Amino acid sequence: MLTGTLAAAGCASEPSVPGEAAPSEPECVAAIAEHRAIEGCGVFAKALLPGDDYIGGSGTMADPAITLRRAIELARTGRRRVFACGDVSFGEDVVLPSGVDLVGGFDCENGWTYDEERPAFLLTPNKGGPVSISVVPDDGEREGLDDGVSTITDLLLWVLNATRDSASTVGIVVHQNAALELVRGHIKTVGPAHGGFDARTNMPDRPERARDGTNGSPGGDACSADIVPGGAAVTMICDDGWMSVGGKGGDGRADRGDDGSSGAPLPSPNPLRAGLGGAAATSQGPCEAGHEGAFGVDGAHGRGGRRAGTFTVTGWVGESGTDGGDGAPAAGGGGGGGARGGTLACSVPPNGGRSGGSGGGGGCGGKGGRGGGYGGGSIGIIAFDARVTLRDVHIQTNNGGYGGDGQEGQEGGHGGQPGEAAEARGQGSALRACDGGRGGRGGHGGNGGGGAGGPSVGIAYVNEELLTLENVTFQIGAPGEGGYSSGADSTLETEGEDGFASETYRFSP
Repeated sequence: MLTGTLAAAGCASEPSVPGEAAPSEPECVAAIAEHRAIEGCGVFAKALLPGDDYIGGSGTMADPAITLRRAIELARTGRRRVFACGDVSFGEDVVLPSGVDLVGGFDCENGWTYDEERPAFLLTPNKGGPVSISVVPDDGEREGLDDGVSTITDLLLWVLNATRDSASTVGIVVHQNAALELVRGHIKTVGPAHGGFDARTNMPDRPERARDGTNGSPGGDACSADIVPGGAAVTMICDDGWMSVGGKGGDGRADRGDDGSSGAPLPSPNPLRAGLGGAAATSQGPCEAGHEGAFGVDGAHGRGGRRAGTFTVTGWVGESGTDGGDGAPAAGGGGGGGARGGTLACSVPPNGGRSGGSGGGGGCGGKGGRGGGYGGGSIGIIAFDARVTLRDVHIQTNNGGYGGDGQEGQEGGHGGQPGEAAEARGQGSALRACDGGRGGRGGHGGNGGGGAGGPSVGIAYVNEELLTLENVTFQIGAPGEGGYSSGADSTLETEGEDGFASETYRFSP
């Protein structure tokens, strides 16, 4: 037996027979309690069969509205009640104002008789947009929880797969200051919620590594000038404007060689002498090659999405993995030391010595990987600060959406090759110039974190005192798996957490 919540405000409606008075509201309530539909007690709705091209529908038994949306629109100005035929599914999402009832279980091919095997069948084509049924306050004309109760009876609600990244599949959302009583219903999210954006496979192609540093310039041959200039300094400019310089090679003179210039920028402090120029050759010892430039610092890995999230009027909003940090560009190598020339190397002038090669430019930093998106939720009912009563209801949810995988960070660019010194003429280490130093390697980009998996929840609610459950059963799917962080050094910190599964779940909006 249905309670008085089916009785709406007494509004005029069409009489069952022209010229006769419409049934009174007590008569309508009594008839509905006996599972009888009477003309004049509400609006009648019947979905079109495949191939039908009828576009009318006045809402009477003989000429029912062809969509629930149209029937609800008519009901708001009449008895505030919709009788739904159970012969064909309604393929639409519905906004139900508080105080408008939806009564299913009728065989409209046999005089609108009640048949418990024919519940109102709402098959929602979920495209990542509205949820199947949204119960909302009626234009704000009444405030608080006295805005009227929407009673839905004999409902079979199927929610199809979401088709957008991170989208949820949701049966019913009851907005704040609205109220719902659901009697004899089966809510089923048919397919799993949609997974999060998979950055590992769906990002545009990019080079395997960032740009390599500029190669150093070679040194000059002995006896080619009175002062043989060292290999020219080279400059490397990365996309972010970072500039590194491979130091100039040391000059070769008749009586001595010059030291190579240091690359830039130099780290501070610099205990490993990264990027310093090499010493020139002397009678006491050979020249020194330029030192390799300082490596760029690797970017930090992104953090995996945690289970934290919240429910909104469109479903679950979870936590995506964060993007990996960009790797830092590297510094240039130092120039190689030069050597003396003179008569030991050159029989006739010019008699400048061999010069050193310049250092290579530093490689650019790799770009960080993008984080994976969070998985959507598979949810039967979401109730905000709203009064919700369920009687003889079965809620069946599918699996939560998987978290998207994070993208692997880009490798840092290789350091530029060192400039080579030319072959020496004559004997002795004092006549040999040295190569420049290699440019440093750019830092690797950090891996993007995996997105969190989505939940599978029967009823998510805000206020337990406003929730009444009588003979409610659940069949809950599995939580969505968290996304991975691509790369060999993935850790628990970079992987997304799995979602959660629960028959009921209290949340704070």
